[in-house]
Amino acid sequence: LAMVAAVKGYRAIFVMAEDMSEERKQILVAYGAELVLTPANEGTVGAIEEARRLEASEGYFFVGQHFNPANPAAHEQTADEIFEDFGEQLHAVICTTGTGGTISGLSTFLRGRIPGLRIVATEPADAPILSTGIGGKHKIMGTAPSFIPETLDQSAYDEIIAVTAEAAYDSARQLAQKEGMFCGISCGAAVAGMLTYARCEAARGKELLAILPDTGERYLSTDLWT
Repeated sequence: LAMVAAVKGYRAIFVMAEDMSEERKQILVAYGAELVLTPANEGTVGAIEEARRLEASEGYFFVGQHFNPANPAAHEQTADEIFEDFGEQLHAVICTTGTGGTISGLSTFLRGRIPGLRIVATEPADAPILSTGIGGKHKIMGTAPSFIPETLDQSAYDEIIAVTAEAAYDSARQLAQKEGMFCGISCGAAVAGMLTYARCEAARGKELLAILPDTGERYLSTDLWT
């Protein structure tokens, strides 16, 4: 979004909790965006409240990734690309849930094209908001805010797999060191969830797809790499 704003000449203000990784902040500033940081203990909810305040008081347009229906709708193209690569052979898609836009969009645009497709959501074991309704602090950055976003269709997924931070970190490191894929923490969570799902009898010999939504350079200063 910061890149698009730079190309279009828009003023862009990003509101985020102060405990987001330094690289996330630096990348946005590099594109010319402005940052507003909110208290870490308020999490995503605090950032959204501040963005709403800026919208009301300053007349800004609030993109609202947790509320904007354009978010899941954008994944019609993602679904097209997946179907082009896998066709009807794909058995399951495993996806982390942040805003829920990806998993909701893929469910909408893939289920009618792939008979029997399974959609699997992962969530942090420390903050199982999807399965229990109880959120909280966790280390899988970019996933599982402490509320259910409007962009998440809870009927989109068939099952939920809880992933520990340790498993997510280990999978992210393995992706880099063994597969040459420099991915972020949420990608590690998706792969860890896929490996768990792959052990079930229904997945034996089937084609599985884990969605990797983030890049590793955003986390160089975190304990993922340090």
